[in-house]
Amino acid sequence: MVFLPWHRAYLIHLEKALQAAIREPQLRLPYWNWMQRATLPASFAEPTYTKGSQTRNNPLYDATRFGPVGQGKPINYQDMGVPSKSEAALISVTRFEQFGGKAPAPNARNSGALESGAHNYIHTAIGYDDATDKVGNMAIGLSPRDPAFLLHHGNIDRLWEVWRNAGQRRANPPDSTWLNHHFAFPRSNDFEFADYKVADLQNTVTSPGDYRYDRERLEEQVVATVSDQVLRRFTLPLSTSISREISGPGLAIELPGNLQDSLSKLPAQTQGSAVVVLEGVPIADRPATINVIAKANGGASVALGAFSTLPVMKGNATEKQNITLPIDDAARQFLSNNKNVTIVGEAAGSRRGQITIDSFSVEVAQ
Repeated sequence: MVFLPWHRAYLIHLEKALQAAIREPQLRLPYWNWMQRATLPASFAEPTYTKGSQTRNNPLYDATRFGPVGQGKPINYQDMGVPSKSEAALISVTRFEQFGGKAPAPNARNSGALESGAHNYIHTAIGYDDATDKVGNMAIGLSPRDPAFLLHHGNIDRLWEVWRNAGQRRANPPDSTWLNHHFAFPRSNDFEFADYKVADLQNTVTSPGDYRYDRERLEEQVVATVSDQVLRRFTLPLSTSISREISGPGLAIELPGNLQDSLSKLPAQTQGSAVVVLEGVPIADRPATINVIAKANGGASVALGAFSTLPVMKGNATEKQNITLPIDDAARQFLSNNKNVTIVGEAAGSRRGQITIDSFSVEVAQ
């Protein structure tokens, strides 16, 4: 739940420190809009640069960018979970807890769709090469050491503004516990800490940073959402006598009729009205990107989405993550028309490990 405001505070604090260091109050951190540009900007991607007749090391380059995007290859938007390359699809969910996350459950992170999807994917695709098992800064807790971190999180911060400005029930939580949460960052000129309160980070203009992005609204039309605010959750019973593994042949489930009925009644071309929730996905000791697919008995299939996980540095090997996957019209229609489906998790890249879940749910706005 603090994922978005903590990173906004971090960017503001670092920007202020840089402004003070060079005595330039107009300095602003850049962002990389990876929905429009599929490769790292050249100024960050090249190991050296030329000034006059001299070749110098590029301080914006990080030699531990072992992943495909870190090596100059374009983003795989299917693995990111946004094959349409649509910013509207990226911010389709209207509830903050589905978009930005919520308070952690016991021994599990409650990541929003933005964090477990596009955010984690970019970290993984820049920092990790599964073929050689090389793990770079961006793929672990050392990611702030890579200047690409600032570009990436600038865009994450911008997308929070895009989501908020898209309207149609999108709003930050009014929860007082969340609003009164504080972050402390050390100041560079003394031994004191700068304090940032979530209530002061609700938008960029009224934040301590006082800034705007050049693009804070969608250029494409936001597809309508259902008007009602009632959220119904369907948790499918998983037998304790069977493996809850979704890798390999997958996990066979039977969709209840009332869930199928709810999905079928949603208007066509209505985004963000239904999400799949995978609870209890173990966080592996290596970065991983998983594509989740639903298959019917007759062989037809549909993509439910994709997510990525990043290793836990504190050594808690049992920590898990709850994943939210916004589903599009095709997936919604598929689930409403097929009662018996198999949920399959396919790891991107060459490594194939076991992928398990504790529960499978579908949330439908009605």
